Amino acid sequence: MIDIGPGRPPARIGRTSISAHAVIRIEPVTTGSKRDPRETRGNGIDSRIHGNGANNHEAGGRPHDRRIRDGRIQAAGVRVSELRSQVPLVLRRTGSRTRPGDGLPTVTVYLVNAAAGPLAGDQLRLDVTVGAGVRLVLRTTAATVALPGRDERPSLFDVHADVGPGGALEYLPEPTVAAHGCRHLMRATIRLAADARLLWREEIVLGRFGEPPGSISSTLRVDVEDDTADEGSAANVTGSAEDDVRSIPDGVRNGTDGIDTNTGSRPGGGTAGAADNAGAGDIRRNDGAGRRVRSARPLLRQALCLDAAAPGLHGPAVLGGARVIGALLIAGPGPDGLGLPAGTTGTIGPTGGGSPTDPTGSGADASSGTGTFAALPLAGPGVLVSALASGTVALRRCLDTGAAAVPPQAAASP
Repeated sequence: MIDIGPGRPPARIGRTSISAHAVIRIEPVTTGSKRDPRETRGNGIDSRIHGNGANNHEAGGRPHDRRIRDGRIQAAGVRVSELRSQVPLVLRRTGSRTRPGDGLPTVTVYLVNAAAGPLAGDQLRLDVTVGAGVRLVLRTTAATVALPGRDERPSLFDVHADVGPGGALEYLPEPTVAAHGCRHLMRATIRLAADARLLWREEIVLGRFGEPPGSISSTLRVDVEDDTADEGSAANVTGSAEDDVRSIPDGVRNGTDGIDTNTGSRPGGGTAGAADNAGAGDIRRNDGAGRRVRSARPLLRQALCLDAAAPGLHGPAVLGGARVIGALLIAGPGPDGLGLPAGTTGTIGPTGGGSPTDPTGSGADASSGTGTFAALPLAGPGVLVSALASGTVALRRCLDTGAAAVPPQAAASP
């Protein structure tokens, strides 16, 4: 266990809490479609924008010939049909291209935090929609620092993502830092088409330099559409946001528990290292509108709850003295576990970069720290790489090394 002392008292930021809602929607440009004269690049703040004509050209202005087929749509390019920001969630598009290899038209968007925080009481939501046969790469410009505030409620960052047939989403933010005194919730609900791809990274730093951490929890729900199931008149959709809130242990909402979930029941309060792996029944909800929505099956239910007040948080059963924790979820069409053999683990040492077959490695900078990882095949088309490390550089190396063990045809490039 690392004793870092009481640290400085948590600062209370004076501003009031904020509620903000940002939206990203990208769509394929189909073969033969005409450019809408109203399309404009825009600034992305409280506006709707469409991709411009440059989206249909490769570097040098030559029209590209790659077309992505998913059985219904032939994508010759990609456009951003909606990019709506609300402070502090500001979205900035940095360009479009076609990635070599799979040929998916790709657009990159950066999320900029335009105000300090999130602070206690902030309610932030991001909706992401990726159309058929296109890819969205979503990054942040810097680390996010969750801070305490004057509000009694915890801060919340809620992401809802929907990826269409043949589409791909790469969510690769910088780490979230749980500053002393914060109470922060991160929640993500993702729905994938049967042949969609996902690369989802999450990194958490426990406290700033020289201070103990605050309370932080993360809930991740991922469902994959069942392309063999019939579409009935009663819609089967993913669980609601209220279900996600209820899936967070009472101890987390009260700031008393530290839990990393992997057991098969809903987490209750009090056990460090338990998991929420609810069965398929809990995602079958009627949306009440009579829509015909294809049913989905759960790929992953995971809750990670970290609180400095939790007994044994830094003990060998939970963090083992590590200060940084992270996960990388890789999902895509393929067999269960994407063909990854069970028991793929490794260690990143101060003298080298490890790998699943050579966990000791050699030749790396000792300042990059140490870490350990495990790549776990899921009971579905996905792999979860989990890692603990002494620093962010070592954590990123652990996640990258674990991802390298996944068969190339299944993994996306970070």
